[in-house]
Amino acid sequence: MCKKLMFLISCVSLALLVGSASADWYWRQPCVPDCGTEYNWYDPNVWDDDNGNCVSAPFVGSVQIGMSSPNCPAFGPRVDSDAYVDGRLMGPARFGSGTQTMNIVSGTFRVRDQWHINHNNSAGLALVNVTGDAVAISESGSSNSLRCDSGGNMIFTVSGDGTLISNGGWRNNDSGSCKVIEQIFTDNATVQILGEYDRLGDNGGGKISFLGNSNFYVLKYVGYNGRDAGHSSNLTIADNAEVYCGEDFWVVSRGPGTGDCNMYGGSVNCRTFTVVGGGNIAPPAYPGAGTFNMYAGLVVCRDRFLVVEDNPDRTVKGRAYLNGGTVECARLEVGPTGIVDLSGGTLIIAGNALTQIHDLRVAGRLTGFGSPKNIKADFNVTNAGKTTVVGVVRNPEAAWNPSPSDTQVWIGSQINPVVCMWEGTHSVKDSHIVYFDTDLACVTNTPAGDMTSPCYKVRIPAGYPRIYNAGLLPLWTTYYWRVDESYYTPYHVVKGDVWSFTTGCEPINGDINNDCVINFLDYADVATTWRGEDMWP
Repeated sequence: MCKKLMFLISCVSLALLVGSASADWYWRQPCVPDCGTEYNWYDPNVWDDDNGNCVSAPFVGSVQIGMSSPNCPAFGPRVDSDAYVDGRLMGPARFGSGTQTMNIVSGTFRVRDQWHINHNNSAGLALVNVTGDAVAISESGSSNSLRCDSGGNMIFTVSGDGTLISNGGWRNNDSGSCKVIEQIFTDNATVQILGEYDRLGDNGGGKISFLGNSNFYVLKYVGYNGRDAGHSSNLTIADNAEVYCGEDFWVVSRGPGTGDCNMYGGSVNCRTFTVVGGGNIAPPAYPGAGTFNMYAGLVVCRDRFLVVEDNPDRTVKGRAYLNGGTVECARLEVGPTGIVDLSGGTLIIAGNALTQIHDLRVAGRLTGFGSPKNIKADFNVTNAGKTTVVGVVRNPEAAWNPSPSDTQVWIGSQINPVVCMWEGTHSVKDSHIVYFDTDLACVTNTPAGDMTSPCYKVRIPAGYPRIYNAGLLPLWTTYYWRVDESYYTPYHVVKGDVWSFTTGCEPINGDINNDCVINFLDYADVATTWRGEDMWP
């Protein structure tokens, strides 16, 4: 952590070295005697000024890199030692209709002002590769420190042990309909964005891939705005890649565009992970749609895992399919048009969220293997102080969604009766057979439909409310219960899962005797304690 902090401090200090631009210089291939060669950044035959005169590097002022002839192959400048542009860099593919490549393979390459890759050239494609042990730095502290915009097309790759640093933001496809926007971070690449990393697919499509052992750090947020309904974004996280966001990670921050994120490994650490956000756009800018497909890896949300932000338009759709891996968050939010499905993955929520899990299942917004019946949740059992939710494959005819929730601490059982409820068959000819006891073995081992068992309580016809009133119960006692569903046609009994709850309450300040109420008995205990102590020396 200390090394990363010092590294970031040094990056920020570089922004203070920005020089003033005094002229424009161009990299044009007519100055090159042989178009079929990749040329070194310092090659004196590579550069020309505004008047078409070939000049030598280094350069004072802005630099534009492009192709004046479409007949030349796709070679741009090569950086293999320390170099800098003392101003703004526009390119490669600043002009010309072909593909142009810029390779940064060694040394430290600095752009003292903003780096606009393929600025305003929808016909060309810029390929930028930072690889080897090279370091590329855009020293501007603005939100446009790195930028591909105004119709430009770009594929930017950081691989090997390469490092890319932006002392400000990286704005993708800022104001134009780009055909190609793609970033690939792989191998042992390191990327540091000291601002926001956003607008992937904003008015155009785009892809980002975090692969290998790459390390991606953004001070603010990763976001796809999706303001254009005709385009979509694709994010891929795999292998051992690490993504850290000082603020939020958005798959789609606002409609009407669409986006998806596929996670096959690695990790994401962010404040809030948002599948579809509301942004600041009111209808009819919606609908938008976002999908998060997780197969492996870890997502840590320091605050929320947000599937669909509540918004005025109920056509916005957000889907989170946890087919593997783990999402851990402080809070879970699933808007009215969102769904979280657990089909092999795990969801961990800080604190006791069993009531929320119950409500989301009833609303159809939390499912396991495609059905709200296939959810299993516990509090303070699998993970101390946390709610753990997984999907399980259950018999679709079995009772489900118990209340009190499985493993819940039931509050106020000495004041109000404990009423057990569940979801099950609705046919008037069917019935529900309830078992209830403190004896786990009895509730577990009683054969399906056995009404002679000592823990058998009642048989309820399906036409009646699915309710068992357990009455007032002693505090701090664990009870186990089960509901078997008896079907009339054809006759068969489906044995239910064993659920449990513990009577009691959340800690209450002043509840000395732990009976879930504050009254004169607590003061009596305090008085007894004082009487038994030496109050004065």
